[in-house]
Amino acid sequence: MKIGKTAKEAAAIAPALNAAEEMFAAAASARARNRRQRWAFILLTLLIAFGGALAARMFVAERNLVFAAGQKGSSSDLFAHNLQEILGRSRGARITVKNFDSPTAAAQQFSQRRADLAIIRSEAKTPPRARAVALLEHSILLIAVPKVGAPKSIGALKGKKLAIIGRDARDLALLRSVLSRFDIPDTTPIEQRKPEEWATLFEPGGPGAVFFMARKSGLAADRFWIGKSQKLNFKLIDLDGAKGIADRMHGVENESIEAGEILPSPQVPEEETDSIAVDDILIARLGLPETVGRALVAAIFENKEQLGIGGRYAMNIQPPNTEKDASILAHPAAAAYFEDQTKTLVERYSDVLFLVLWIASLVGSGFLWLYSQVTRVTPIEAGQLSSTFECLATRAREESDEAGVAAIETEVYRLLTRTLTGLRDGSVSYDGFDAFQMTFDLAREAIAERRQELSGSSA
Repeated sequence: MKIGKTAKEAAAIAPALNAAEEMFAAAASARARNRRQRWAFILLTLLIAFGGALAARMFVAERNLVFAAGQKGSSSDLFAHNLQEILGRSRGARITVKNFDSPTAAAQQFSQRRADLAIIRSEAKTPPRARAVALLEHSILLIAVPKVGAPKSIGALKGKKLAIIGRDARDLALLRSVLSRFDIPDTTPIEQRKPEEWATLFEPGGPGAVFFMARKSGLAADRFWIGKSQKLNFKLIDLDGAKGIADRMHGVENESIEAGEILPSPQVPEEETDSIAVDDILIARLGLPETVGRALVAAIFENKEQLGIGGRYAMNIQPPNTEKDASILAHPAAAAYFEDQTKTLVERYSDVLFLVLWIASLVGSGFLWLYSQVTRVTPIEAGQLSSTFECLATRAREESDEAGVAAIETEVYRLLTRTLTGLRDGSVSYDGFDAFQMTFDLAREAIAERRQELSGSSA
């Protein structure tokens, strides 16, 4: 009879204990699931933030550069297309080449903020917000006169026929500026001739002097210096006072050509010749995104051989002058590249980090709402366990022996321990904790009273 009665009592409290066990099991599962959800949302937030920042930097940030170049087939046009191909492979930026009738017209597009890149000569007026990226070419003013009846000085050319090789308006403007210092008026006719005519220009009846802005990349490659007879009918002469002229003219420098530098045999020039020179400078507008500027400079100076036009242009690309007194100030990206200005990771990628934080705050807020409102499984409330303690208190008052009361007491403290653990790990909330505490005290009192009654009857 006693065994049967105990089984009935256990069966009576089993539903309440089973319900509590099921709640604890569900709470533990929910806690693990919530933990996985939190990590998943954190990782998704970071991935979306970084992916969005990189996408914004790649597709939204300014990466398309307009290169204003001269006519199709010109040196500046060929260089621009070479740079377009190399920069396109590096994916640092994209270049669109736009052609214009003359280098001066291309520079005007840059001045009017319709282009991001252009090539200007060092003696020209610097466009607003222009910064030097690279020195592409070095052009030297050569002055050739007939060997027979050569003038003793530049001033002696006054009143004589003059000619210039090429049709670049900048060459003619520079030459007239130089001649004006020797009192040769601007109205003096200057014929524009082709390089192929060079050898015939020094025959009797030809010009008293021929001027040529010779690019250093083509000095040794040009074969028009001598005629078929292989006899020199000209000689190169000094520009009188070349150093003083260079000092007084913006973007012009003094240049000396060593004997035989152009042709070793027959020797051209016959002796060291003093003249002036100017540079072709690749300029970029101030304010380019730092990443684009770095990519541009790196593409140029890490691929110099591929950028130059053999025997014609940009065969010896040089860094810009980074001094503060340079005729054109160096672009910050070029200055950093050559002066090795090291930056911290935060400084170098500050734009990306800003985008990451901005996107992460938006995405994180959305995921936080989703987690709290939709996906998150709420913990069990402490008040939900009060019915189990009430049931155990009732069964304790009905127990007929000490063993049954002890068994109920064990269950009460086991539930208490699991509840306190759940409160610590978050699987149980404090909602209804007052009810939980009251029913727990009720169960303890019932156990104590029933134990006292059983003790009295036994005595």
